[in-house]
Amino acid sequence: YEKCKLYYQHQIQGRHQTVGEMFKMETTFLTKLPVYKFDTSRSMTVKADQFSTVKFDYNYYSIPIEYAGKSVSVKGYGNDIYIYHQHQQIAHYTRQYVRGETFYTLEHYMALIEQRPRSVYNAKPVKQSVSQEILKIGQRLNSPREMVKLLRLCIDCGENRVIKAAQSLSTQDLTLAQIQGLLIQSSSESKQGTAVIQDNISV
Repeated sequence: YEKCKLYYQHQIQGRHQTVGEMFKMETTFLTKLPVYKFDTSRSMTVKADQFSTVKFDYNYYSIPIEYAGKSVSVKGYGNDIYIYHQHQQIAHYTRQYVRGETFYTLEHYMALIEQRPRSVYNAKPVKQSVSQEILKIGQRLNSPREMVKLLRLCIDCGENRVIKAAQSLSTQDLTLAQIQGLLIQSSSESKQGTAVIQDNISV
């Protein structure tokens, strides 16, 4: 930047004005920048299927279940994919360049899983999105319903915090209340963050 400022004072051989003076004269002929930022994405409108996924390139990406069967807009950039419904962003993924795969976000299906807790261990979004550590913790709980509540706790508080709390409990017969108690006890977050955990307990 400093070198550019100095070059403004430079006078080219055979010219009467400095570079800065000539540039000032030329600015009146420059084209204005566009009002809107140029969109470099590959964009398309697609209809979500019955499984609440949309296809982009050679893969499928999940969206919240309330948008199943609806038309959504997909914007694909080099590294990211953004999905919109009526100009509202409903999903974001790191763009994948494999073929024939489906990528799920667990939160998109939680409302359905909470309605059908017995299906939790066989649900594809759970198998793909949830870490092996969480699945092992779930096996120590009393019922599929407890596992569903554990998944909701992971969404609200983060997997790492839940795993850390569960690993500190050495008993084989683990309960969700024990994990929630440790999360509240060790929470260094705001009162609102603690309220989220307490709300989960009461569900």
